[in-house]
Amino acid sequence: MEDKRISEYDNLAAAEIQDTDLLEIGRPSIKNFKLTWANLRLAVITFLSDILLGKEDVSNKKTDLTDNSDTFYVSQKAVKTALDSKLENIVEDTTPELGGNLDAKDKNITGIGSAGFTQELDNGTKTASFTIDFSTDQKQKVTLTANTMTLTLDTTNVKVGNYILKIVNGGLATLTWASESGSIYWVGKTKPTLTSSGTDIIAFYFDGTNWYGVASLNFGTPA
Repeated sequence: MEDKRISEYDNLAAAEIQDTDLLEIGRPSIKNFKLTWANLRLAVITFLSDILLGKEDVSNKKTDLTDNSDTFYVSQKAVKTALDSKLENIVEDTTPELGGNLDAKDKNITGIGSAGFTQELDNGTKTASFTIDFSTDQKQKVTLTANTMTLTLDTTNVKVGNYILKIVNGGLATLTWASESGSIYWVGKTKPTLTSSGTDIIAFYFDGTNWYGVASLNFGTPA
């Protein structure tokens, strides 16, 4: 069925061609220009009508939207197929994954049933001074040995939040606690005495400047 708008444009262009007959004799350049313009309009209208009515030239049609070539134009069918394959709503994806960090722009994330972590980062066994960087993993583990060392908490890229450090055999080391910047504050203003053969868990709250630590010592099963 012919598009009504195309028909109206055809009639308008045809009328304009007829109007050129009313031009005065002796002005051929103007008359020729108007005839050329009218013909150009007819050509454009014809082309658009072919596209809208599904009669487009398929010689340069692109059907693969992954093709980045500038040589071809995209067909209507290719666009529709691509759009139909996309999700209409994020809830349709039951296992969504991010390709990078999610910046919430200081907005809230609500309605979370639970939040899990991919791993507890194991820093291995330490025999000398080392740094813990919680910006890479929020839950970490380290095993200490009978050596003198300094444990430094990195602050460069660490955000405000709660962090966990599991220390195995921490009491074997002669340990000094340090922060890259700011200070470390302990409950009761006393550094914890770590377990020589066992596991301790240190919970930290970082306020953007300082660390506040609480130690849970000597984990084990009841006798």
